[in-house]
Amino acid sequence: MDVTTERTAPGGPIVVSVSGEVDVLTASALQDALAAAAADTSQAGTPQVVVDLSGVEFLDSTGLSALVFGLKRARERGGDLSVVCQHRQILKVLDITGLSRILQVYGEIPEATGALPSSQRAG
Repeated sequence: MDVTTERTAPGGPIVVSVSGEVDVLTASALQDALAAAAADTSQAGTPQVVVDLSGVEFLDSTGLSALVFGLKRARERGGDLSVVCQHRQILKVLDITGLSRILQVYGEIPEATGALPSSQRAG
């Protein structure tokens, strides 16, 4: 699994892009990246994190736990976490587990960053 993190604009949302398989062997790396994104102090205390799962081929329960962890961390600081995904199997897992009712799920990154509060939108 590969995880990269980038900011869409100064002070804007942090996009955590994930590719490969997110499973018991790799989920801790995702959790670490989400914790770092939620703790980023350049977001004025309201972390807006977008997790791009477009490159993810497999996601197990430990990967789902990492997403919930990231959501909790972001919300503890007054922010939020959303997910970008088009992969049918992963969307199905999010639906079956009920996470699609808790997380905002989008088809593309611009959709996700545009859906954030206006003070956090990319310029």
